[in-house]
Amino acid sequence: KSLKCGTRNQCRARSDNFNLIEADLHNLYPARTDVNADRGSFRFGEVAGEARRYGQDCDFEVSERARTVEPAPAVRGEIARSMFYMAYKYKPQGLVIFARQGRMLHAWHLADPPDKFERLRNQHIEKLQGSGNPFIDDPQELDRLIAQGFFF
Repeated sequence: KSLKCGTRNQCRARSDNFNLIEADLHNLYPARTDVNADRGSFRFGEVAGEARRYGQDCDFEVSERARTVEPAPAVRGEIARSMFYMAYKYKPQGLVIFARQGRMLHAWHLADPPDKFERLRNQHIEKLQGSGNPFIDDPQELDRLIAQGFFF
């Protein structure tokens, strides 16, 4: 929405910036098709209750009413670092993290620090596309940028 180029398909046809952002490997994670479709453009947050519409092995809650999704605690840090990376790298194109969302994502980042797999993934992406996620390489970099008012 911040690129103001229309729908996803319209943006793909009209915006080089959209195509660059959409193709950034730090923004792409494998996901179940049904979960990804239900997530849509809902914001990340906390959903009351533990309704498991995708089965007991899939810890992902959706609230259509609040237009919010809640991922499993084990992946919240990865999501937070991905979102902060995207806002950091593509801020000139208008990508922002609003303060309330940013505070929650920062808490997720702190509660779920980068693990060996995430650091290895980051190294592979850096080799492929030439840019690593600085918040995986140095998790304290996020705190420094927040303290400087970069994000919110």
